Amino acid sequence: MDIYITITGYKHYFGIGIFNIGDTFLIKPEPENPHDKYAVAVYSEKYGKCGYIADTKVTAVQGTEPAKSLYDLDIDGAKIKIRFIAGEYIIASLEKPANIIY
Repeated sequence: MDIYITITGYKHYFGIGIFNIGDTFLIKPEPENPHDKYAVAVYSEKYGKCGYIADTKVTAVQGTEPAKSLYDLDIDGAKIKIRFIAGEYIIASLEKPANIIY
C-alpha cells in the first residue's frame, strides 16, 4: 500500500520550482517545532529545508496522509518521491525503506 503526502510551506522557502516529478527528498520529524509538535520537514540535498508535510485537512489534499499519522512510523531520514504537481499542490509518495512496516 502506497502512502501519499502533500507538501506545503514551500512558498516560505524556495518555491514550487525546485520540485519536479520523480525527484526524491528527505523527510525529518520536528517534534521540537514550537508551532506543531507533529511537524515533518522536507529537505532537498541541494537547498536544505524546503517545506513541510501538510498536517491538517485544510492543507492536505484529500487522500493524502497528514504529518501526524507518520509519527507512528520510523520516518527520520526516509525518502519521498514527487508523484504529482497540480497547480499549487505537490503530492509525493513515501519511499518504503526496509525498516518501515505498513
